[in-house]
Order: sequence, then structure tokens, then C-alpha cells
Amino acid sequence: ARKAQVGDSAAIPEMEAWARRALQLDGRSSQAWGALSYAELRRQGGSRRTAFDFALKAAFFGPQDALAQTNLGGMLMGSSCVSAIEAFSEASRLDPLYLNASVSAAVVLDLLGRRAEALASTDQVLRLEPDAPAAVLNKAKWLTGPAGAREQTETLKRLEGMVAQNRLNQRWLAFVKDLVAIERGEAVASQTALDRVLKVAGGESRFP
Repeated sequence: ARKAQVGDSAAIPEMEAWARRALQLDGRSSQAWGALSYAELRRQGGSRRTAFDFALKAAFFGPQDALAQTNLGGMLMGSSCVSAIEAFSEASRLDPLYLNASVSAAVVLDLLGRRAEALASTDQVLRLEPDAPAAVLNKAKWLTGPAGAREQTETLKRLEGMVAQNRLNQRWLAFVKDLVAIERGEAVASQTALDRVLKVAGGESRFP
């Protein structure tokens, strides 16, 4: 039988079972509450409200847990970008080498229209981990205009290399290339890309 992996839907029941056992031993385990939040988000029919409640408990019981603070920031992104950034910043303060918090903070900064800050945060991540796939992916999306065109092309080539090494899903690369084509206004290519992106936004196609 195929072994379940983290992120695989088959692993969710195992994760939930582990978390429930851990909470029987320690009801204040931030790791266990965080695992329940993750599982709730990813299992079929899961409740985002319940996942948010679990994430709040993880952060409350784990004030020194960078992962718990990062997960809370992720849950807050849909309701308060400012609060999300605060949670990500706290996670980075607790563990400067836990780069997911900085990557996520950069995404929120871009959502707020603060792209220069988002790129600066991303560059800081890449100084610590030059091949961090999520950071390279975001940089490819955010380098715009004539000044960034050359670096954007080079960054896309880096992503192609990551796909070839099975470090990045091909669908993410295709999605980013569509966004770049739209941004550059590449005639027919941009219209085709726009059609694909709109299908994803409308739920007609699977999001990477």
C-alpha cells in the first residue's frame, strides 16, 4: 500500500488521530492543536471556522511556537491583513530561520499594494535560502516592468529547473507563467493566459 505523506488527503485521518491522542496527554499542546487546524482545512467537508478556532488555541497555548503563530497568520489573511502580518512578524521574531513566516508576510504585503516591501522581504528570504521555491515563485510574479523583465526571465528559468528536479509542481510554474504573460501583455499569449486564470478564479479549473 502507498504510504501516506503530509499534505496527502490519506494522511489526514492519521494526523487527526495523533493530535487527539496528544491532547489526551496534554490539552495545551500547541503542536496538536495546530495539526487539527491543518487537518480540518484539508479534509473533505472541513470547516474553516473550526480550523480557525484550532489555530487560535495553538497560538494561545504556544506563544513561543513559531509554527503556531505562522498558521494563525495564514488563517487571519482572509479577514485582517494587518493582523496576519503581526502574526507572521511574531513568528519571524521567535525563529528568524523559519522562512515560511517571512514568505507569507511578503504575500500579504503584496495584497496590500506594498510590492516594494514584498520584494524586499522576499530578497531577505533568498539571502538565507537562495533556492526556497515559494520565494523564487513569488519573485517571478512580482518583478514587473522593463526594469525587472530580465531578472524575471532568469527567475522563471530557475523555476523550470526546480520543476525538472521535482522540487516544484509543474502547475505552479504554468500558473505563474500565465500571470507573467498577462502582466507583459503578450498579445495572444496573454489572452489565452487570462482565460486560464479566470477559469481557476471561477472554480472551473483546479488551482495549483
